[in-house]
Amino acid sequence: MYFHPYHPGFYPGYSYPYSPMGENPSQIIACTDPIVQHGMKELKARVPIRHVLREVAAAAYLAGMGYAPTEAIAAVERWEEMGYFPPARR
Repeated sequence: MYFHPYHPGFYPGYSYPYSPMGENPSQIIACTDPIVQHGMKELKARVPIRHVLREVAAAAYLAGMGYAPTEAIAAVERWEEMGYFPPARR
């Protein structure tokens, strides 16, 4: 018998992943665009690419969890200010 990993009952206490907008690719791309634009702005400011990728990945993760893209970016920037990111090396 085949079990899908997200099938209810396969992992007791586990629910389906949260998706605020379903699986519409156009909506997903539109949602991530502000995050990508933020990353591009950081790159133009000569922030090291590894640091920018971490920020973009973290913000995209938060957006996937239901944060608005601007809220996700702001949260990641706060984390940066609080020292949660490794120091940016050039």
